[in-house]
Amino acid sequence: TNIYYLSITRCDGYYADNWDNARTSNEIMEAYCENTDRVYYLDVMELYGDNYANLVSDGLHPNQAGYDLFEQIIKENVEFDMK
Repeated sequence: TNIYYLSITRCDGYYADNWDNARTSNEIMEAYCENTDRVYYLDVMELYGDNYANLVSDGLHPNQAGYDLFEQIIKENVEFDMK
């Protein structure tokens, strides 16, 4: 079984103070995935880019546009067997 890890995304407002810890976690997980068979790192934050504040509904949770980027990266990287 393949395992896909979606990166932690940046938050806005009150939650933004935790970004340094989240970025460090992303770096650790990306390195882990690169060195582990069948575990893949999907960098949602790369898709969020500098537009992250417009992709959260309450400063923490993605809005529909943010979730659309999750869907996009999953569809681009996960092979689906449609039996």
